[in-house]
Amino acid sequence: AQEARYGGVYRFRTTSVISGAQLVGSLTLIKTLTNGVLRGLPLTLVRRAHVTTIVNQMEARGRAPKTIKNTLDMRSSCLALAVDEGLIVRNPKKRVRLPKQRHDGDETDLFLTYEEYAQLREAMPEFYRPLVDFLVGSGLRWSEATALQNRHVDLAAGTVHVRQAWKKIQGGWELGPPKTPKARRTVNAGTLALVALSPLQGKPDEFVFRARQGGVVRHGNFHTRIWAPAVTRSGLSPRPKIKDLRHTHASWLISNGVSLEAVQDQLGHESILTTRGVYGSLMPAVGVEVQVGVGQGRDAAERELVVRGHAAHGCGHVGEL
Repeated sequence: AQEARYGGVYRFRTTSVISGAQLVGSLTLIKTLTNGVLRGLPLTLVRRAHVTTIVNQMEARGRAPKTIKNTLDMRSSCLALAVDEGLIVRNPKKRVRLPKQRHDGDETDLFLTYEEYAQLREAMPEFYRPLVDFLVGSGLRWSEATALQNRHVDLAAGTVHVRQAWKKIQGGWELGPPKTPKARRTVNAGTLALVALSPLQGKPDEFVFRARQGGVVRHGNFHTRIWAPAVTRSGLSPRPKIKDLRHTHASWLISNGVSLEAVQDQLGHESILTTRGVYGSLMPAVGVEVQVGVGQGRDAAERELVVRGHAAHGCGHVGEL
């Protein structure tokens, strides 16, 4: 039997086989929930009203709907384990209404035009342009792109095989399977992504994007030392985030007439509802965009960026952060 304890308040035994990461996630969740509302309250006395209060407090503090949902996720929580072991009758989170995740007009999702991306790219240190070119040209998640090894790239076919991604664990990171079964996919890379990959090819098991000393490019360091200063230099407002390169890739596909179903496959969304929720609002507006001037096509715009950058300068592996 395993014993889980947090602060001497919640204690139960379970014969279930759970991973260390699940147990850590469970205790972290309980720690979050006990800050204020549940502090000192026995597990058997936790009610739905307490969880509702937590949701309301988090929303009042400006936490994003997705953050609130993730915080209350019961998949690996002590509360779910307690239900399984019969220590409590029902999960107090059940049927608690969570804030809706809004995407239409959501200011957190930015879709860059070709010109805006060119502006950002120009402000990016030359050594790091292959990485951002690949992100915007492929639509891969950061965790997928930085886990990419040369054996996953087929330049002749113009495809990239997503077979692994970085996972956060206690005390660091480890390579694991992609986020969901649907995320394990073969991506059709755009011209910009393929040009970025071409000079970086090395041994099959080497990471495509590496630090100068051969290490892994980490999101936090890259954002602080490379991305944020480049965005400032670019003068773009609102300020795009790294994940907006993925959004931008999707918007370019849609502007080129690609269906939402195809976008879902490209991005590795588990459900078409996710794709529709984030990008569905682009469909009507994009029709006007196509009529006005996107007739040149996505690849033509990408090639223009390539000529502007890679033809004039060499490109190497992503440098040490």
